Amino acid sequence: MPTKVFDSVKEVIKYREIIMDQLRDTLEYDIDGLVIKGTEIDLEDMKRERPMKQIAFKFIAEEIETTLKEVEWSISGHIYTPVAIVEPVRLMGSTVQRASLANPNLIKELGIRIGSEVMISKRGDIIPKIERVLSTPPDAQKIMINASTM
Repeated sequence: MPTKVFDSVKEVIKYREIIMDQLRDTLEYDIDGLVIKGTEIDLEDMKRERPMKQIAFKFIAEEIETTLKEVEWSISGHIYTPVAIVEPVRLMGSTVQRASLANPNLIKELGIRIGSEVMISKRGDIIPKIERVLSTPPDAQKIMINASTM
């Protein structure tokens, strides 16, 4: 992306909308947002792993509705991570059948059950993640969380 200079926050927001809605799909490479920096160069700040004088202005993630079919547990050492198995849907050019539930606490926070209608997105345009529960049928099955998964 070329460097552009803006005079106001409104101009930055408008440019982000243009890139997100009109130009993003025409680029030869994928982008998930813009980097906003001041016009003064701070060499010390640029040496940092995460410069403090710039911010990532991410695009709004595409979302799509699907149904939770089951939950599998991914085990790495002593860490258990819930993985949602969902009805396959097309999202940002690929078929999504699995999505992150991050951790057992998120299952409780969302109130998600097998059969829940959920909204998923691709975090960073890559990792499918359950964002929220839209509805849950009365006969939806509770997801079992053992003490060993906490």
